[in-house]
Amino acid sequence: MIHCKCNFYSDSLKYHTDINVLLPKPAGGEEEFPVLFLLHGGSDDCNSWMRQTAAERYAREHGVALVMPSGHNSFYCDAVYGEAFFTYITEELVPLVRRLFPVSDKREETFFAGSSMGGYGSTLIAMKRPDLLSAFGVFSGAIDPYRIETRLREIGINDVRFDLIFGGSETIEGGPYDLFKQVRDFPDH
Repeated sequence: MIHCKCNFYSDSLKYHTDINVLLPKPAGGEEEFPVLFLLHGGSDDCNSWMRQTAAERYAREHGVALVMPSGHNSFYCDAVYGEAFFTYITEELVPLVRRLFPVSDKREETFFAGSSMGGYGSTLIAMKRPDLLSAFGVFSGAIDPYRIETRLREIGINDVRFDLIFGGSETIEGGPYDLFKQVRDFPDH
């Protein structure tokens, strides 16, 4: 496996950010790898999939490139008051990775998956930008931020700023970041 740790300035985020990229082997000639973007959960970073899972082993066995960005506690949204993580992932990171690394630019060979908050992000991307990917995965997904905020506060976790991300958890239900509404409104294919 080839491990590339990249740090670059993001026009969408307006600061430098990190990604980890794993390639199954050196690309030879015109070879391109299918690519899986792995989105971490809250309070983690671009290193969590490498530290806490066997993702590298599975990627090597199946010949898949992995891209693991840092998403902070963003829910991978364009925050009402803050960073534009959805725009960063969909309009900046995906094209950048396709330009710099030997990965496929085909929808059929592009996948997203995430744990917890990253599961929310991969679902949001799949619902709003189905042109980018052919499949997505959710592991213990935090797909209902409205109810999650209440539960986090009950157990004393107050550092996820739902007010900054969504404009307050009460604005989620029925709005553009309500994944259940996204599913109901998703066009039939």
